[in-house]
Amino acid sequence: MRDSIHVGDRLPLTVGAAGHVLRAFSGARGERFDEIRQRMYAASFGERDSETAAVAAPVLGPGNKLIGALSVSGPRYRIEAAGESRIVPVLFKHARELTRTFGGNVDDPTLMGWSAAKGRRGKAGGAARPAAKKGRAVDDAA
Repeated sequence: MRDSIHVGDRLPLTVGAAGHVLRAFSGARGERFDEIRQRMYAASFGERDSETAAVAAPVLGPGNKLIGALSVSGPRYRIEAAGESRIVPVLFKHARELTRTFGGNVDDPTLMGWSAAKGRRGKAGGAARPAAKKGRAVDDAA
């Protein structure tokens, strides 16, 4: 199983964790995107490819405007085995660092989802996720 994306590849924003984050932090409306903005990440299992999964968080710049998304992706079985509870805190650490580097304000109270990841159970915590249905996006509230 090989998952590779090359510089310049164009991917639809309607599937995948990074696409969901980019849409949510670009102002997309709806409960799904409100939840992503609140939690500060999206997860996707088998959406773009049945054998891959990803977890993504926004990277913000001056005025906390979206400048990109940081994503951890790989074989679905490995992402599920590691669990979001192990991936999300590391992802947040680096997304916050990049945001700070690019002039964003990581202490903004509207970004509290970044600090709420610790101790979270359910979608972002607990044991590894059981096998999911093909094409399932996990971006509902914990």
